[in-house]
Amino acid sequence: MGMFDDYRPSERFLCPWCGGSLIEGWQGQDGPCWLLPWVQGHRYPVVPPNAGYTLREDKATAVLPELFVIYTTCVNGHWVEAEGQCIDGVWRRTRLFEESEYTGGAGYKGDTD
Repeated sequence: MGMFDDYRPSERFLCPWCGGSLIEGWQGQDGPCWLLPWVQGHRYPVVPPNAGYTLREDKATAVLPELFVIYTTCVNGHWVEAEGQCIDGVWRRTRLFEESEYTGGAGYKGDTD
């Protein structure tokens, strides 16, 4: 499995398939893929103060692309994808994919029903 980054959208979403809660820990592979912690509303990765580490300068100033895909699962195992959007370099928007946009990842509704 390749590297990825961690993402924390500001909005709490429910599973579009069953209405269940989504698992914390969105991931994505459209960013730098250095295991960076991204928080919606910020231009650069955000390391929690109690994390016990800091980022090297090259990683601390990494940025996201204008559009990127993130994914997680719900408590019932459905695969959920969303699109993040950066405006002026800052992650500002997140929207869940419509059913027609899904790539059919592991646990996709079509595989679990």
